[in-house]
Amino acid sequence: MKGDRGGCTPRSIGSGMSQTCGSSHLASKNCGCGERLLLLKATTLKNKGRLFYRCRNWASNSSCNFFEWVDEGDFEMEGSLQRKSEEVEVCIENVVLDLRKKKDK
Repeated sequence: MKGDRGGCTPRSIGSGMSQTCGSSHLASKNCGCGERLLLLKATTLKNKGRLFYRCRNWASNSSCNFFEWVDEGDFEMEGSLQRKSEEVEVCIENVVLDLRKKKDK
């Protein structure tokens, strides 16, 4: 399909770029601050296409700065309905977060 990003949405973070991603092959994780981590795809020249986790509070005035690259060992090859449900929930949370940020501007 033209314009399909494989489940990823572009996001600007500081001077770099990333894309939020949904993947039924990766486990959802929570940050130490209690927030669910965002799964993002790097779009910089050095790390293009590489997946990483980042806390939702990373770009805010919060003191949380969690960041972690996704390694090959992090893949879980389960396509269960529960995993897909969590993926949809994360996507909805990402949309709500983006809408709140736009509203606050």
